[in-house]
Amino acid sequence: TIMVDQIGHRVLKCDKCFMDRPPACVEACPNNVLILEEVEYVDQDACIGCGLCETLCLRGAIKLVDTEKGRKSQINQDLCRGCGICAASCPRDAIKMRYFTDEKAFETIAELLEVA
Repeated sequence: TIMVDQIGHRVLKCDKCFMDRPPACVEACPNNVLILEEVEYVDQDACIGCGLCETLCLRGAIKLVDTEKGRKSQINQDLCRGCGICAASCPRDAIKMRYFTDEKAFETIAELLEVA
């Protein structure tokens, strides 16, 4: 969908592709104007490095890494499907979600039921 943003620019808005790599449109863009926004991100100040998110992630998209602030969660956006399991389980509310919808919640529940 092509939309007009608040300051009059035309922007392309689409849902995140569910692929294990960046979408072909992003890779093929000759002017590098297409970008893939992060669906989930970690508030490094709030993260206590407990590793619960890493344990629960069905896609292996989260790893604990050493940082200047100690061990912190890091999300691999190429593997992340935005299911929200990590954000829902974080005891410090350190993982933030963007674009989370009811449809995505139902997809996550269905995926969990298949695993169980």
